[in-house]
Amino acid sequence: MSTLRFVYTKSVKPRLFFVPYYIHWFVLKTISFFVCSKSNNKYLKNNTKLLISAGVRGWESIEFKELLRSANEYLGKPDKVIQHRLEDNRNYISDVRYLIREHGITHFFYDPRTGDQTIFGGFLESVRLSILCTRNDVTPIVFFTDMSFRRWRIKGALMSAISGIAICFVTPRLAHPILPHKRLFGPSLMPFSLETLNWIQKGGEGDSLVKDKNAAYFIGSLYEPRTTILNNVKKGLNEKKVDLVILGRQLGATRKPDSVYWKTMIDAPIIFTTSDQLLSPQFDWTWIPNLVYRYLEAISSGALLIAPVVPCIERYFEPGVHFIPFYSQDDAIQKIEYYLVHHDERKKIADEGMRKARALVESKIFWLHIDSCLSSKSLL
Repeated sequence: MSTLRFVYTKSVKPRLFFVPYYIHWFVLKTISFFVCSKSNNKYLKNNTKLLISAGVRGWESIEFKELLRSANEYLGKPDKVIQHRLEDNRNYISDVRYLIREHGITHFFYDPRTGDQTIFGGFLESVRLSILCTRNDVTPIVFFTDMSFRRWRIKGALMSAISGIAICFVTPRLAHPILPHKRLFGPSLMPFSLETLNWIQKGGEGDSLVKDKNAAYFIGSLYEPRTTILNNVKKGLNEKKVDLVILGRQLGATRKPDSVYWKTMIDAPIIFTTSDQLLSPQFDWTWIPNLVYRYLEAISSGALLIAPVVPCIERYFEPGVHFIPFYSQDDAIQKIEYYLVHHDERKKIADEGMRKARALVESKIFWLHIDSCLSSKSLL
């Protein structure tokens, strides 16, 4: 790749949407001026109504089920959280408009993966949604599961152009240059409910995919470079007569039942994962490690997690105390082999991790961090 092409791909292309963003920002600022002049101070009345929107497939995922459960636990009353199941992308804006007016929505939890996924259609949709929120004084909470995917980042930036916050799973210090505003919080842990934690730590129910208690396991999505790393580690372990069982699915493939997913992590002695982002022309800044969901999921389940050290992970878990860090593929192979044999050391670290995970979930840290960032427009 030539120098000019490299500079364009890595530095210019991620920022091309900044120009239309600032035009959009000016329009929203103008609208908000007139809205604020007629504001009824609804945020001072403690009448929070949180709208969480996702498509049919989104609500089938663990992350959105946990999002809904944890939101209900945090706000205390089910009527404060409005669940929106989008059946048809063409109805997205009309559905949101109706829900805002019908329920008096104060906050909109927005996932850019919901709605129109075409370049122009998604851009226009997010512009219209942001105008709708601004006119009704609704605070957006943008959920960046993949900060490096340009299309989703553009949609989320437009939604949160003048108010609200964006949540991500990478450290903002590294991701700020490709987002035009600075109201970015991360790396966040995944939303996780106390209801699910209690169920997991009581042993769960259902079938397990764990057949060999002397093996390490990976469970989750498969994509590059993760797939190559997993296969390399598996090959290295096989040479030592140890196995890494890869229970992965391709992106977009059918998910395993929730009970099977959780029971597998509960029964696995070691869960191994990477933090690499998907390599694709539509993604940029993929060198930033992700605080993937497995960190909290695996540690909560009682398995020993062997995973990379993600920037700022120390906010939540201490490497070597709550999980085992690895720094290369050879290092991962050696540590998996070691902890499969040293049961007492493995159990001690796994138990410490479980205790820390419980403390984090009981503190409702996912929503607490959101509220601290929202300041005067907090949920509570």
